[in-house]
Amino acid sequence: MLSSCTQVYFDKYPGARIAEFPDDYLGTYRLIITGNAEIDTSLLVITKAGFVGTEEGAPKESFFTDSNFLVQYKQDYFLVSKDEIGYMCIRLVKKDKDVLFYLPTVEGEGDEALKAAREFFKGVKKVKKGEEEVLLAKFSEKEFEAFFNAKKESDSFKLEFIKK
Repeated sequence: MLSSCTQVYFDKYPGARIAEFPDDYLGTYRLIITGNAEIDTSLLVITKAGFVGTEEGAPKESFFTDSNFLVQYKQDYFLVSKDEIGYMCIRLVKKDKDVLFYLPTVEGEGDEALKAAREFFKGVKKVKKGEEEVLLAKFSEKEFEAFFNAKKESDSFKLEFIKK
């Protein structure tokens, strides 16, 4: 449900790891699709220990583990997914009133994604990860902050809060 675009993987993550979502994030959210005549039935339930997403009625659980966790960096929260090689995918999760914003790293695929990533992450490169190619960047606090400060809420997936 909450994946699309191309993720940039990093060698480390910002901030401090935290054990659970803050209380004001807990609840059920529905994906907001703009410009789509169909009603989306994708839901996300955030609990203290992780989340359960439903897409087309099929639940997909993701609880915090050694490889999937939440970090707080300054005032923001990020979901981190660490793969078996140690590369980390970092996504911003931010709540504003009754809307949850979820921001993956770059839009596009292939060379388009690489070009978009290089606008912010100078040393980003394509690397082989199993059968697929992914984008990998050395973590730089300055570049990381510039990227997330430049992105707008309009670049994010939006989920509306529907119940506690």
